[in-house]
Amino acid sequence: MKKVTMFLLVALFLVSGLFAQENKFTVSAVGGYAMSAFEDQDDAAGALPVGVLVGYKLKPNLVVGGELNMALGGFSWELEQAGYKITSTANQTLIGAFGKYYFSEGQYVPYGKVGVGMYTGDGEAKVEYQGQSQKETIKIDSAIGFNVGGGVLLPDKGIFAEFVYHIVSREASGESGGMNYWAIQVGYQIIR
Repeated sequence: MKKVTMFLLVALFLVSGLFAQENKFTVSAVGGYAMSAFEDQDDAAGALPVGVLVGYKLKPNLVVGGELNMALGGFSWELEQAGYKITSTANQTLIGAFGKYYFSEGQYVPYGKVGVGMYTGDGEAKVEYQGQSQKETIKIDSAIGFNVGGGVLLPDKGIFAEFVYHIVSREASGESGGMNYWAIQVGYQIIR
C-alpha cells in the first residue's frame, strides 16, 4: 500500500503546475493488463499496470512527455514441490520519457509510440512449508530500457487503447537477464 501511495504522490507532483499554455499539455491515466516475456521463463505471469502520462504537443501530430507506470502486484510465479510452496515475484516500475506520432486526424486516430526509461523494483521470494512461511527480498538492479508500441485515440472522447512492448535487461544476484513484458492499456486523457 505504501508503494501505491508513493506512486500516486509522485504522479500528482509531476502534473502540478504544468498547465500555463492551453491545449499544449495532456495528462492521461492508464490501466490494463501486462504479461511477462522474461528471458528463459517457463511460464508467463500477469500483472496490472497503472500509470500517468504527461505530454506536451510539439505539433498537432507529435507529443513528447514523461510517464510513470507501475505493475501492481508484480509478476508472480508459484511452484509446489515436496510439500513446499514457493512464490517468486518480480516488481517493475517504469519512470521514462515517450514520444507519440499521430498518423492522421479524424474520429479514430492511429499512433505509434516509442519510449526510454529507468526500469526499477525489487523481487521477493516466499517459501511456505507446513504452515510456516519465510520471505526474502531479492535485489534487482535498476536498468535503462526501451519500449515500442502503437494504439488508437478517440480524440472527441479522450479515450485511447495501446499495445506496448518493453525491452529491458536487469541484473539480480549477479545474473543478468531479459525482463521484457508486453502491456495492453486503456487510457483517458484527463487534460487534452
